Amino acid sequence: MHKKEYLPACYRYIKEDNRSHILFTLATKNTKNNTVSAAEFHSLLCAAELSSIEEPLPELMEEVSCFTIVSNYKCGFICGLCPYSSRYKNRFASEEEILLAYSLKNYHSFQNLKKQGLNPNIFQSLFLLNEFPSGKIVATLPLLKLAYNYIEHTAKPNTDFGKYPTAIAEALDQNNHEKLLPQNIQAIREFLSRLQHEFKNTKENDIQRILDMCLNPSSVAKPSSPPPAKKEDTAPRKSTVPDNKPSVECLSGLLQNTEQKKGTEKALNDKPVISETNILQLHTSIVAKPAKSDEKSHSKEIIEDSNLYLPLSFSVKDTENTGYPFSILDGCPGELHQFEAFLLYNPIVGVELVTDDETSEDMFLFCASNSFYYVPVRNPIILPLLRTYFSKSSVRRQVCLEPYRLYYSFRQQKLPYENIYSLRTSYKVLADVQGKCGIRPLAGMVKDLASRENRYNLPPHIFSMLHYTKMYEVLENNPLMHDAKIRNEFEILSGIDSLMGIGYELKDVADSSASLFTRNQRGEICFSYQPDMIMKKGICSVTFTLTAPGPLNGLVSNLLYRFAKQHLAEYFGYRMLRFTSDSFTIATTEDNYAQLCKIVANLSTYLAEKQGLLPLTIKEKRHM
Repeated sequence: MHKKEYLPACYRYIKEDNRSHILFTLATKNTKNNTVSAAEFHSLLCAAELSSIEEPLPELMEEVSCFTIVSNYKCGFICGLCPYSSRYKNRFASEEEILLAYSLKNYHSFQNLKKQGLNPNIFQSLFLLNEFPSGKIVATLPLLKLAYNYIEHTAKPNTDFGKYPTAIAEALDQNNHEKLLPQNIQAIREFLSRLQHEFKNTKENDIQRILDMCLNPSSVAKPSSPPPAKKEDTAPRKSTVPDNKPSVECLSGLLQNTEQKKGTEKALNDKPVISETNILQLHTSIVAKPAKSDEKSHSKEIIEDSNLYLPLSFSVKDTENTGYPFSILDGCPGELHQFEAFLLYNPIVGVELVTDDETSEDMFLFCASNSFYYVPVRNPIILPLLRTYFSKSSVRRQVCLEPYRLYYSFRQQKLPYENIYSLRTSYKVLADVQGKCGIRPLAGMVKDLASRENRYNLPPHIFSMLHYTKMYEVLENNPLMHDAKIRNEFEILSGIDSLMGIGYELKDVADSSASLFTRNQRGEICFSYQPDMIMKKGICSVTFTLTAPGPLNGLVSNLLYRFAKQHLAEYFGYRMLRFTSDSFTIATTEDNYAQLCKIVANLSTYLAEKQGLLPLTIKEKRHM
C-alpha cells in the first residue's frame, strides 16, 4: 500500500452515506501529486469497517476540502493527529514513545539521553484523550512532552522511577480542574505504565539510532505513522502492573499558562521530587524573550515587528490550519441559532474587522471560548441579531485591539458601538502611568497580559484573539484602573478613539481615498488631512487653535471627549480630521458651520474656566 494511504483523522466524525467518497477526496487532495489508489483506499475503508466490499470504489468530490470538514464538524482539534494535515505532529510518535520509555527506566538512562541533547521540545506527538470533547474538556494532549518535562524537573538519583506514571497522571489531574475526565487520568496512567514496561529491554544501539532520528528529523525520510483502523485502538492498552500510588504535590502549569515564581525543590525520599517551578506548559515557549529595558529598545522592537497592528487580511486557509472551531455564517437558521447562543453566553467577546484576501469581502471576526465566527459585514439576517446583543449594557463588551475601523463599520451598519473596548488604549494608559512604553507589538502585549507566546505560529489575528477576553480581564482588574484620575484618562482617550473611528474614511467628507491617519515606524499617529485637501461640495474644514496664559494641560483632549460623549458627530455630522495639544480640525456642512463655532466657544470657555486657564483665546480658520 502507498505509504500515505491512511485514514484521515476526521473519519470519526463523518457519518454520511458518502463517507467513503469524502475520506478518499481528503486523502487524494492532500497527497503529493494526488496519487492515491481508489482500490487500495477502499480496502483500507473495509478493514476499518467504514465500508463494505460490495460498495463501489470511492470517487472524488470537488466540493469537499479540509476547510469544509472542519467547518461542518468542528473537529479542527484532531488535525494534529492526521497524516494528511500540515499540522501533523505524530510523524515520530513511535520513536518518541521509545525515548520516553527509556527515560522512565531509571535515573542513569534519563541522564544519558539528557546529556546527548534530548529535551521536552523534541517531543512533538499528540495523545488523543477525548474524541468528542465538550466545555472545558481537552481533546488532545502533548503527553510525552509533558511527561519528559516533569521528569526533567523532578528526577533525583534516589527517585523511584517506577512510580512516575502515577505521579504524572495525578499532577495532570490536580492542576487541570474540569479539563480532564477521570477516565483520561486512568488512560494516561496505564499508557505510561505500558511504555515503561514494554520497552524496558530496548538495546542501547536502537536507542542511539532513534535519538539521532528525533534530534535530526529533517534528515530522515520516514513515512507517517498510520492512524489506527478502529476507534478502540486509540486507547492505551491496559497495564498489568499494580498501581502503587505515591503521594505527590500539585504541579503547576501543565495545561494552564499562569506564570509562577520558581521555588525550592523538596526531597521526598524515594518519591518523585516536584518543583513549584512553572513547568510542563502546553501553550507557551520555554525560553522567554529578555525584557526590554528602555524606550529605545521598545522602538526597535516596534519597527521590527510586522504584526504590530490589526486588523489584517486573512485567508480561510489560515483558520483551517489552526485547529479551533470556526464557522462562516451565511444566515441559515441552524447557524443563526448557534451564533445567538454564542453571543448569549459570551458577554465579553473579541471582534475585529478583517478582509478576505481572496474575495476582498469585509467580515466581522468574533472570538470567545476558543470558537471563531466570520460574519459578513452587510448580512441583513445577522445584523439585527448583533444590534440586539450589542445594545447598551453594563456587562457586555466588544473587545478589539485598535477600534478605528470597527467604529466606522459599526456606525455604517447602524450597530451600537458604546461597548467597544480597545486593548491598545487601555494598555497605553496603564503603561504611561508606570513610565513604560505604551506602544508594544501585539505579541508583546499578549505575553504581558496573558502570558502566552505564539509557539505554533498561528496567524497573528487568530492567536491574539484567543486571548482577548483574558487580556481584557487583566487590564480591567488592574488596581490602577480603579483610580478615578486614571479611569478618567482612559474614558477621554476612548472617546477620542470613537471620534477618530467615526471619521476613519476621509472619502465621506473629502475627495480623498486615504484613511484618517497612518502610523510611522515609532507607532505614532500621522494624520492625513492637509489644509489644501479638497473637501466635498457643501462641506468645509475648520481649524481651531487655543492659547492661554499657561499650559493647556489636555484642554483639547477634554473638549474632543465632550464631542464624543454628547454624540455631536452623530447628531450634526461633524468629523474630526486632526488634533494636536493646542489645535484641532473639524469637518462640517455649511449649514452647521456657525453652530460648530458656537459649540467650540462655549465648551472651550467652560473647560478653561474649570482648569484656571482664562482668558482663553480661540482662533478659527475655515477651509473650503
